[in-house]
Amino acid sequence: MEKLDQLHVKAGKVHWMEYNLEKGDSITFYLTGNAVFGFSIVHVLNEADEDVFAMRQLHPLSAGMPGPLKVPVRDSLVVPQSGLYKVWFSNTSC
Repeated sequence: MEKLDQLHVKAGKVHWMEYNLEKGDSITFYLTGNAVFGFSIVHVLNEADEDVFAMRQLHPLSAGMPGPLKVPVRDSLVVPQSGLYKVWFSNTSC
């Protein structure tokens, strides 16, 4: 059984999920949304960084993915190097 993290990002807020991963690990995500939202997966060199636009993108940055999504987005990525990865969710366009 897959372990899924589920969250609800309130209007005007941003949420980060952090994972320490090893080279070759995979990240699988399944996204649904009922409004416009932002999403990206980034490799972080400085743990304190919170500017998603300045970070190394592992998954293309979608600052304003249109919603509601009629078809959920599901994808997998292989981590190219060990380190801290952050998953960014934004609901700031509300």
